[in-house]
Amino acid sequence: MKKQALIVFALLAALSSIAPAQIPESLPQAESLAAQQGKLILADFFTEWCGYCKKFAREAKADSELIVALQKVVFFPIDAEKGNGTILAKQYKVKGYPTFILLNSSGKVVDHWVGYEKNYFLKSFYDALSDTSAIETKAARFKATPNVKDAVSLANNSSAGGDYKAAIEYYTIAQNIKTDPAKDFTFEIFENTVQGFKTNLYTQDDIIKAADAVLASGGKTPYDVIETAQTMLEIDKQDGKVDMAKPYLEAALNVSKNKSDENLNKARDEIMVDYYLYAKNDTGAAISQKKANMPKDWFKDAGNLNEFAWWCFENRINLQEAEAFARQAVSLAEPGETKAMILDTAAEICFARGNKTDAIKFAKMAVEQAPKNQYYTKQVQKFEGTPSEK
Repeated sequence: MKKQALIVFALLAALSSIAPAQIPESLPQAESLAAQQGKLILADFFTEWCGYCKKFAREAKADSELIVALQKVVFFPIDAEKGNGTILAKQYKVKGYPTFILLNSSGKVVDHWVGYEKNYFLKSFYDALSDTSAIETKAARFKATPNVKDAVSLANNSSAGGDYKAAIEYYTIAQNIKTDPAKDFTFEIFENTVQGFKTNLYTQDDIIKAADAVLASGGKTPYDVIETAQTMLEIDKQDGKVDMAKPYLEAALNVSKNKSDENLNKARDEIMVDYYLYAKNDTGAAISQKKANMPKDWFKDAGNLNEFAWWCFENRINLQEAEAFARQAVSLAEPGETKAMILDTAAEICFARGNKTDAIKFAKMAVEQAPKNQYYTKQVQKFEGTPSEK
């Protein structure tokens, strides 16, 4: 036992010794440190409200693989909504959060990606480190000799900067000239088509064409097909219909069946809920599947109860039970912002069921729990200003 304790202590000591020693306070300071240490800069653009930004910040301090990765660069976190961070975010065309930009000691972009999930981050990070040429150099090299590696890097940079048309052009070239069957960029083309659709650059027909290409290729992994199905469903719901998503939900279930990957099985279970609800119109089966997907003893936890209740509210199903669960979650929740959020769930469900009195009561309680959050004050005004249902 003592030996095991010593091993753990040694490991923790080793990790602490390789943690980033100095966090620069400005880009010039980051550039100076990068030049002194012979490293690149990893700019991390975040916001206080971004959940995945917070997730990265937590894991970057605790996960050994992330700690080792960040030791290879000058890590430069930037609040994109405060001080000079707003200027840098505009300068580097930051469109989403978290945005990670690899820079050289002159402040020129080497690579650029958006979003956080540990494995995705590490792959993007080490792919970027494998070629430290500036984007301008990669663009000139690609123009002279088109190649998959530069095409993908240029596509990533274009996508992260909001130039979805250019990103699709680069990914399409990569898809057409690739020789490795394991490489597939149809999902990236689909993602950028969806983003372009949001800005009226592409039509729904363009999205369907891109989604069909993912299904035809199978994507790099079953996850690509699953995410395609989920995205198509969200687009369908925005239009107030769900007929377009059905074949994609079915395809997601087909590619994920009989797999040993635990995470893939969980993703399949989530898709099954949507399939029952939107493709089969079987509300009872969807509710049963949703409950089966919840963690053990979920009904004893305020957060889990709130998650289930809010899912019911979003889909306007099972509202009587959802209200009971929301009320139970309120009784279990710790005071503060979290309790305010759960009270808001209870208020919305009560209002949807015609109980304006309790909706206002819960909304006012939410204001008491989070008095600085104007959202809850507006919720009170919304419930008070709408006539009660007869």
